[in-house]
Amino acid sequence: MAETQDKEQKKGLLKKYLDNTFGDEGLRTDVKITLTWQTWGMIVSAAVVATGLSTATYYIIKSMFAGK
Repeated sequence: MAETQDKEQKKGLLKKYLDNTFGDEGLRTDVKITLTWQTWGMIVSAAVVATGLSTATYYIIKSMFAGK
């Protein structure tokens, strides 16, 4: 019984979210996105880590095939 209540609650939340996103004229453009310093820090950290990992992967793969 708890599972059905959870599913109904999720459906209600999804419907509420869609109603807030789509209006009578279509997609609402008055949605605000607030970026805090913590969010910026996470975005910058993720970009630095992704760059480092892709560079390391490039050199590892390059060394695997260059020696043969």
